[in-house]
Amino acid sequence: MKNKILLLSVIGLILAVPAYSEYLTVEDVRSPEYLKNHGYSEATIEAIEKSYDRVNSLEYEKEQTKSDKFYNKPVIKQVRYFFMNLDPAYDDDSFMNHEFHTSPHWRDL
Repeated sequence: MKNKILLLSVIGLILAVPAYSEYLTVEDVRSPEYLKNHGYSEATIEAIEKSYDRVNSLEYEKEQTKSDKFYNKPVIKQVRYFFMNLDPAYDDDSFMNHEFHTSPHWRDL
């Protein structure tokens, strides 16, 4: 009888332990601090934030870095555009930074 009670109490303890685990919300799991602490790269964190904002129809706001300010100069933009037309594999930072157009456009050619 004592063995059965001991066995039932151990089984009950094993079943109750997951109920006391840490409670994490969706906001906690997708926060940049949480992702960084769990080994995700900056690019992955940025992609997660962009996709979350796009799904929820929010405007993604990224702080401008020195390189962003440099590449936004008109002359630099034209030079990059020229090289992008020569080499289709040139990184134009369009990964997840593009608008969806549902109708055909002349740029599709």
